[in-house]
Amino acid sequence: TVSVLYWSQMGGGVLLSLVAGAATGGIECFVTYPTEYVKTHLQLGGGQYKGMVDCARQTVTKHGVLGLYRGMSVLLVGSIPKQGVRWGGFELAAEKARDDKGMMSTSSRIACGAFAGGMEGAFAVTPAETIKTAFIEDQRGKQQFKGLSHGITLIVKKEGIRGLYKGTVPTIMKQATNQSIRFPAQFSALKLLTWGDESKRASPVYNGVAGVIAGIVSVVATQPMDLVKTRMQGKSASMYTSSFQCLVSVIKSEGISTLYAGTVPRMVRVGANVGLTFTIFPFVKQFLNKLAAT
Repeated sequence: TVSVLYWSQMGGGVLLSLVAGAATGGIECFVTYPTEYVKTHLQLGGGQYKGMVDCARQTVTKHGVLGLYRGMSVLLVGSIPKQGVRWGGFELAAEKARDDKGMMSTSSRIACGAFAGGMEGAFAVTPAETIKTAFIEDQRGKQQFKGLSHGITLIVKKEGIRGLYKGTVPTIMKQATNQSIRFPAQFSALKLLTWGDESKRASPVYNGVAGVIAGIVSVVATQPMDLVKTRMQGKSASMYTSSFQCLVSVIKSEGISTLYAGTVPRMVRVGANVGLTFTIFPFVKQFLNKLAAT
């Protein structure tokens, strides 16, 4: 059994947050993936879908319910380290930012969130998102990929390891912005929802609702970056020389409103994702703390 001394020697809060975050990532990925699938299809364009409901209906009709989980194995494998790095990174930065009373200012929460988001974007999100987008787009054509390992092998053979890191810059920017918004927004929303009642601060319901609010706010702020990231990771990525050129090209050829394609399904997914994360994470962390104490 893991001892408390072991946790403290290994970085305590950082390691605990990393492990708890990884477990949380696996759970929320399974629950929210269908909305991610629909969002990606809408962002890739093509005009064959009238909206998120129509996209889901056509997918189920053609591929069955499991069609909505096409590419999930990729995101699941990526979601586990993503959440681990996110929470571990935030705790690593927070340990330096807290005052003697264990409190942090809003600006410190923003900075710690940005650090955590940048870490997850660089080390976990970019390759997972690139592969996920390739798998979803593959389903729109002749379906060359026979499975996760086969798909990754084809991508690497054709484009090299760099093929797994398409859209790195917009991904890091998006993740850093996301977490710099979500952590302080969730904290602020929680304070408003509980009216400062400390006894309610640990409630999974209040934490979850505050997480949903934080997730929706972050979507509004980062949707254009998310669309650029998706385009840079798709099969048509060779059309663009940079993230900025992709942004300009989309606005010129498809209109500025295209930057917000897939906003609603992303709001649903991210709202549920962040809400679930802030609901599940405390439970997992509490369980691991009890395990460490035995």
